[in-house]
Amino acid sequence: MLTAYTTLDLAIRVTDTKSPERWPWLLGGAIAMGIGIWAMHFIAMLAFSLPIPINYDWLIVLISVLPAIFASGLALSYLC
Repeated sequence: MLTAYTTLDLAIRVTDTKSPERWPWLLGGAIAMGIGIWAMHFIAMLAFSLPIPINYDWLIVLISVLPAIFASGLALSYLC
């Protein structure tokens, strides 16, 4: 809920600002929403139990946040 609130608040700021000042707010909203989406899915993956041992490569896990941030940035730039 905190991620959704933060992202929507930043989206309102994006629509209220002029063009050159828009990009920092858009980037902040994309990062907030992307990390929120990524965290929700990663926590669900950790909660899922299988009958075999599962190991995570932390570098790949940390890099996997980038597509979520990119997709969130595209969505916010399209909507705002």
